[in-house]
Amino acid sequence: MGRKHKIASLAVAGLAVLFDAFFIFLRHSPVLSPVIPFVYDPYDAIGSMAMVVGTLLALLCLRRTFLPESGQLRSTPGPSHPTDPLRLVFLARAEVAVAMSVLVVLEADMIAMTRHLSAWRGTPAIEIPALIGGMAAASFAVLALAGATVCHLTVPGTRRQAIRAAAVLVVCIVALAFYPEHFLRSTPLYFLTIVAGDVIFFASVSALTSAALPLEISESHPQVSASRFFSSTWMQWGAITMLGIAMGACALLGEIFAHGRDTGLENIPPAPMVIVFAMFLGSGATGLLIAFAFLRKPLGLFRKASH
Repeated sequence: MGRKHKIASLAVAGLAVLFDAFFIFLRHSPVLSPVIPFVYDPYDAIGSMAMVVGTLLALLCLRRTFLPESGQLRSTPGPSHPTDPLRLVFLARAEVAVAMSVLVVLEADMIAMTRHLSAWRGTPAIEIPALIGGMAAASFAVLALAGATVCHLTVPGTRRQAIRAAAVLVVCIVALAFYPEHFLRSTPLYFLTIVAGDVIFFASVSALTSAALPLEISESHPQVSASRFFSSTWMQWGAITMLGIAMGACALLGEIFAHGRDTGLENIPPAPMVIVFAMFLGSGATGLLIAFAFLRKPLGLFRKASH
């Protein structure tokens, strides 16, 4: 990969780290967390998945940039060994998806703050819009950097693509603005709220990423083939499911070690305890499966571009 692609991938990794710090700081600040309204689902579910998936995609970008695939790029790219255009587009779309993930989270945070103005106005949380503005500026800078690496490869966006992205965005905004928050009082509806947040988030990211870098990529494209290690679809979905379960287990362990006895888990009877465990493991697996469903084709996940 050329220098500009390496710089873009490193910038994306930096944005992912910056967003992780932003997310953790706001959620765990003893001053801000009690008054900011987006620490509750579905807004918190959106931020949590953005942190996890954004980090995974940033690592994917670094792998695609610095580590050649088996049988590919064994020579330095140049006139005699050009880098495959689809490979570049898959890389740039993954980079754009990270930036779009951050922007969608910021949008959800602002919607939550708009719904609950009285909860944070006149408190130390008044500085949060400035922090959100800084994160948005960093995201747009990364968007421009990633888009510039493949501006000569993508085709002009059609009106249909723009309308689709705008429609998805409007529906997601309306859903967040009017989501019935009393659903959080019921365990089944609470899980539904997490799933709804994941669908809203990944539908927005997928539509915006495809519109930002338009290129029709068919599964039957002669230059697109399945990864050697995950050649069958069921292996791909199975791997994502296992990763999601592991992610949910890590989130549960994180809660236990972060809060210790304050979690109250030792006081929960066995039957409800099973429900708590299932919620963590199920939300992790469901979230990544939803992410894979929306991003698999646009980002070329488990695919490789072949010469």
